[in-house]
Amino acid sequence: MPIDATALDSYRSAFGEEGDAFVADLFETYLRDAPELLANLRQALESGDAKTFERMAHTLKSNSALIGAKQISELCEEMEAIGKSGALEQAVDKIGPVLSEFEEVKIELRSILNKD
Repeated sequence: MPIDATALDSYRSAFGEEGDAFVADLFETYLRDAPELLANLRQALESGDAKTFERMAHTLKSNSALIGAKQISELCEEMEAIGKSGALEQAVDKIGPVLSEFEEVKIELRSILNKD
């Protein structure tokens, strides 16, 4: 499963009765924002903009960790380091796996949201 549900348990317990609504909001925000972050990440890679690449990878890493998308978060952590180093040619083979994993995450998030 692309989403680690245990990562969300702390939100549910912290927010009590509002926990499920909070998690649903997190999912919806992620589904809305992630495609733009991915597009900006790809554009930064294509244009050789290491600073923007690093920032987009960092943001996507953090957002993915918040919703329990560990695989995307880990891949983005690698890309963030690549952006910091400025050696963007090393990132070319990292984008595909992130995009593939995002498709899996998107399916799972939509499935979870439709159950509520």
